[in-house]
Amino acid sequence: MALDGSAYGAEIVRAGIESVHRGQSDACHALGLSNLQSFRKVVLPQALSQIVPAFGSLARGIFKWTAIVSFIGVQDLIYVGDYVRGQTFETVTVFCLLAVVYWILTLLCAAVFRVIEHLLPLNRALRAARTSVQPMPQADTLVGVAQ
Repeated sequence: MALDGSAYGAEIVRAGIESVHRGQSDACHALGLSNLQSFRKVVLPQALSQIVPAFGSLARGIFKWTAIVSFIGVQDLIYVGDYVRGQTFETVTVFCLLAVVYWILTLLCAAVFRVIEHLLPLNRALRAARTSVQPMPQADTLVGVAQ
């Protein structure tokens, strides 16, 4: 599973870097920046706006695939649910509660990545640009346009 997740992660990073237009690197080189400087200061910040949401999805997927919640310090939830089911014979109730626990943990993971996305400088700039755009005038308010 680690190899599968790392392959997806590598593809996410590659696609994020490839999503930055080649002209950005060319402009950096025209300004005299080295390859490392252009990557670190121009390409990577733009690529992160594509990489972080995809990594959030990958993290949630891996979390669902493994069904192990070792990062919160408890045993495998399915094992605990199976134990409780064996003691109480409440199969549907136990597994519905487990589904709710997984759903809450997945929402927490999504919230963490949403915060990371909002902290990226490029995303702040894009949000500011979107809020400063003025609406287009209506067709009937245009002067000198034949109808």
